[in-house]
Order: sequence, then structure tokens, then C-alpha cells
Amino acid sequence: MRQYGLDSQRAMWFLGRMAKTFKSWDVDQLVLLPPSVQELVPAGHLVHFVRDLVRESLD
Repeated sequence: MRQYGLDSQRAMWFLGRMAKTFKSWDVDQLVLLPPSVQELVPAGHLVHFVRDLVRESLD
């Protein structure tokens, strides 16, 4: 771990803090994300307002 500028004690602390939970994996799943990312965000969410504002401002 010295090559990354970490001593072994700090490296073990860092590695011990990393998340160890994973989402389930389906071998038959065709895509990782939905065809439209908008399906992930509920209607009325602030991100839709920001998206529209940016579209109008940059056009």
C-alpha cells in the first residue's frame, strides 16, 4: 500500500470502512438501467424543474 501513499494501518482502516453490501444480480436481466432515466425519478421531483430550466436557458 506504500505505492499509494498509505501506510498499512491507514489502508486497513480505509478498506474496513468500504461498503460490503451489493444489490442482487439477475443473470437474465437485459439492461442495467431503464430505457428512460426519468422512470427512476418520481413525477414532481425537483430534478425535473432543474432539467427544464437548463433546457430553456441553454436553447
